Amino acid sequence: GKIARLLAGKIAIAAKIDYFTKEDKSAILVQDLKKHLEEIKQKFASPPKKGMTKKKYSSQKDAQDQHKQQRRLKKKFKKKASKNSEKGAE
Repeated sequence: GKIARLLAGKIAIAAKIDYFTKEDKSAILVQDLKKHLEEIKQKFASPPKKGMTKKKYSSQKDAQDQHKQQRRLKKKFKKKASKNSEKGAE
């Protein structure tokens, strides 16, 4: 996916340069493309573990944190409600 997006972006830039300036900038674009390809290959040399990408992990962690926060708020609300009912009974 990353390489496809990179290639599509470079092709779009090349088409715009060709259309608007009529200059040949292909050598510069090819060098830039090769540099970015090597960076991607080095950064993502091994595939992520199956079923557990960073994005998935962080969203699971966020959901757990949100659930914990909701439970704390419910407990806090129940305590306030019980204190208020005790005051009203007096």
